[in-house]
Amino acid sequence: MKSFMLNILISMLFVPLLILAQDTKEAEAKKMYLEASRLVRQEQYTLAEEKLNLILTDYLSTEIALKADELLIQITEKIQEASLPS
Repeated sequence: MKSFMLNILISMLFVPLLILAQDTKEAEAKKMYLEASRLVRQEQYTLAEEKLNLILTDYLSTEIALKADELLIQITEKIQEASLPS
C-alpha cells in the first residue's frame, strides 16, 4: 500500500514537469519554424532547409513538424535550383 501511494505521489510530481517540457519543446519548434518561414520569404532556401530539417530531426514529436515538412516539400525545387551552377 505504501509503495502504491509513493508511486501516485511521484506521478503527481513528474506529470506537470513532463507537460512543461513538452510545451517548451513545442515553443522552440514554433520559433524555429517562424525563422525558417522568414528565410523562405527572403529566398534563403538553403538556410531555411537547415532549420526545417532540424525541426524534423529534433522536434518530430511536435505538431509543428508537419508544417515544417510541408514547407520543406514546397521549397525543395527552389533549393535544387539554387544549388545548380549558374
